[in-house]
Amino acid sequence: MHLTLQCPGCQRKLYLDYESIGQSHTCSSCDTQFVVTSPESGAAHSPQPRPAPPQPPASREEAPRPAPVKEYLPLSILAALFMLLAVLKFAGGIQAVAVRRETSHTVEEISRVLPGRLDKSVQEFTAKADSTLQKSIAFAFVESVILMLTGWFLYRRTFRWFCLFGSLTACLTIPLGTALGIAGLIVIQSSNARPLFSRPGMQAA
Repeated sequence: MHLTLQCPGCQRKLYLDYESIGQSHTCSSCDTQFVVTSPESGAAHSPQPRPAPPQPPASREEAPRPAPVKEYLPLSILAALFMLLAVLKFAGGIQAVAVRRETSHTVEEISRVLPGRLDKSVQEFTAKADSTLQKSIAFAFVESVILMLTGWFLYRRTFRWFCLFGSLTACLTIPLGTALGIAGLIVIQSSNARPLFSRPGMQAA
């Protein structure tokens, strides 16, 4: 005679001997251990699971840190020089404004002291000189803004196309600006500088 029981783990029918009552049995299908009981006492009960032995903590591998960004010293030097040239151009524009005011004041004084003594050719020449000075002042201020932005973008490694444009603009300031502009074109176009402008997050300020 055999006992007919169900495995408490996988519900498979098991056929055991009566001698197995009260003993621990392991299911061959799901490896569940349980105590065999007589049919009168109800279904088989699985023993309380033993707590699993503590396992050593898994070694935590640190997440790989991003490689440090390789900086290019000539770009940093160019950024500082472009900003310095921008300050000089702005100071030159302010000085030109002061010169224009002084010249206009002098011409007015001469006209007041010697009315009618200045011929038409002198007046035309004075007017043309004043117009040229005004244009030079405006160009100096505009160029100073372009150079300052170029220096800032070089420092931030962004807007490479604007840095090239700023280098071309600097070439108009002879001789220091020309040398700086040519150096900027060479450095920005170099193979060491190009990858720095294409880094993620470096295309916009």
